[in-house]
Amino acid sequence: MLHQYYPNLEYLVYDSCSDDGTAEILSEYSFLDATIEKDKGQADALNKAFNRATGDILTWLNADDIFAPWALWRMALAFEKNDTDLVAGQVVLFSDETPLSRHTYGLADGPLVERELLNLDGMWNTGQYFYQPEVFFTREIYEKAGGYVSEDLHYSMDYELWLRLAGAGARVCGIGAPITFFRKHDEQKTHLEEAFRAELKEVVGSYAPRLNDLPVNPGYKWSDKRPVIVLINDLGFKYGAGVGHRRIAEALRLQNCDVHCFSLAQDVGDANFSNVRDYEHLILLMEGLDPDAVIIGNLHGAERKHVWLSTVLDRWKTFFFLHDFYILTGRCAYPGACSKAKDASCDASCPTSQEYPNLEPRRIPAALSRKRRLVEHPNARLLANSNYTADIAKDILLGRGLSRSEVSDKVFVAKLGINTQRFFPVDADEVSQLRDRLGLPAAKKIILMPSGDYKDPRKGGTDAWALLEKLPAEKFHALVIGKGVPSKYSNQKMVTQVPYLKDLNGLADYFRVADFVLTASRDETFGQTIAEGAICGAVPISLRGGGALPEICGAIHGSFHVPRQEPRDMAIEKMADFLMQMAMDPDALRQRKLTARLSAENAFSLEALSRSLHLALKQSGIVSEKHLPPNINLRLQTDTPPITIVSGEFTIEQDYLQSSLSRDRFSLVAPRWLKKPGRFEAILADRQSLSRFVLRHPLKSPRVFLLHRIRRRMDRLN
Repeated sequence: MLHQYYPNLEYLVYDSCSDDGTAEILSEYSFLDATIEKDKGQADALNKAFNRATGDILTWLNADDIFAPWALWRMALAFEKNDTDLVAGQVVLFSDETPLSRHTYGLADGPLVERELLNLDGMWNTGQYFYQPEVFFTREIYEKAGGYVSEDLHYSMDYELWLRLAGAGARVCGIGAPITFFRKHDEQKTHLEEAFRAELKEVVGSYAPRLNDLPVNPGYKWSDKRPVIVLINDLGFKYGAGVGHRRIAEALRLQNCDVHCFSLAQDVGDANFSNVRDYEHLILLMEGLDPDAVIIGNLHGAERKHVWLSTVLDRWKTFFFLHDFYILTGRCAYPGACSKAKDASCDASCPTSQEYPNLEPRRIPAALSRKRRLVEHPNARLLANSNYTADIAKDILLGRGLSRSEVSDKVFVAKLGINTQRFFPVDADEVSQLRDRLGLPAAKKIILMPSGDYKDPRKGGTDAWALLEKLPAEKFHALVIGKGVPSKYSNQKMVTQVPYLKDLNGLADYFRVADFVLTASRDETFGQTIAEGAICGAVPISLRGGGALPEICGAIHGSFHVPRQEPRDMAIEKMADFLMQMAMDPDALRQRKLTARLSAENAFSLEALSRSLHLALKQSGIVSEKHLPPNINLRLQTDTPPITIVSGEFTIEQDYLQSSLSRDRFSLVAPRWLKKPGRFEAILADRQSLSRFVLRHPLKSPRVFLLHRIRRRMDRLN
């Protein structure tokens, strides 16, 4: 508690005359409001303390648990940014000083549904909810629910309180940051599971629901099977969308999913890769993996036809992740104000057909038709990285004639996720060392401009350069990552330009040395550099930024956003004034950096993305259909899965194919058309000969469309 550093806090300590030296320890801290007296138990002490407390946000911490660093700051920021009555963070489970795992709230933000809480076996006991120490709640909802903790209960007084809060209409939201370290040991009350569960049943039996809210979740029955997820994109882990794709893979690995990544390009920007021969072998490998879901990232960098996607959709539930809008238009990734893209009328009159990704005008209507069939396939879902992207996707689908309920069942949101084990702030001494190593001035305020290609008008380079002209060179220095710096700046001492960095660890160093991270993009669907900068301790600033930027900056406390609607000169003047104020007030700048970092970790950590992806799997019905675990237990660390390249060359190795196929699904790759008597069965019986046959004898077209016939053949053989 002493190391929370939260400025507006009252300490109330109630001790029931302990004989372990507690009173002597408390006497050493004069600022504590300590009461040492006999009570009727834990609930009695809590009621006395809550009645005396004057704060707006309440919680309690048991003697064997510990708050995580900055927990109170994180919670205060979460309540300020969200219209909610309860906030649930993450809890780190540990035993004998050894961390075991992490747990996070596994249901969607919104109402705490009373009738779902009453479903013990299908909901509460499945681990989808929260441990008591990770939950904070407002005094308003606490008093609305009666303003007491039940003194009649020994094990489940917190559960009974959650029921009454739900009955009072409480809303709950989850955040992606650790709040509490929860100690697991043999002497804790809930270790006696039989007694604990018996009391839970008594509470349910005696509780009268106050609301007629229907359960959103039906209750779950599941196996211990690890979810298997296949990810496919064009350029692997390269560039902005590739980095986002990598983070999706890492977030899924974080929740113990079995993740397999495939790239459709040769240069994937990662040394850890293998090759698979072609699309047909990709489908064969996927048959062996039998994924629970497929996630498709960007495709427009591969320059290949995507007819294989219809086979994927026929076989598996598939999410198209909207890093941009390519899958929803005839050609372009960023339609901007183009009405043709938004009303699904892309045709040969496209005004930007020569821009990337370029397409002959005559081919645009057919491309739109193919993509439309893919997106409207019953197994297709869209996964947006912001509410802004999701709203545009919904408008396009509604314009195509889909009903609102159909659109609601098709579009989900999984916001950005930054790996805080790779992106994190450092202390002032290390910042000085980094600046010296990178050749940056030690005393000036660094403005990082990481948007990449400032020749692209969408990046807002002209506004950014005009801002730099307003700032004094003796106080500010710009660090530009990418290209497109005008010649009159490239030779000035006020600007340092570095090329785009593929190494994320090296990229993080540039964010760490910055005081501000600036974007002026006009049609931004990503915005992950803003979150990266905030998590590394820089203040995000948006100069007339559009697209998802207002939403992202709005989620980060301490950011400064000048709206796109602001006249250009006035907007530049406002931003320059803000930067000068921060340069003159180090304490205010330090406070903004802190709150920006903590609120960005709440909203945009890899753990938050992991939760969003889990909710998308759950809300799309995959969790219940595949009997996957409905709770979210996170690993202590994550890693990046290897990439398999779908190449046009024969480079696959035999042992790779065998290792890529699970033993019980291996026989599914056998060719249906091997007709010689006895040979089909002989190859099926020998894993090595089957592998060798598939590798040496490419199957004839239309091989990908015969996979279901292979499956039926196998069923008959079995």
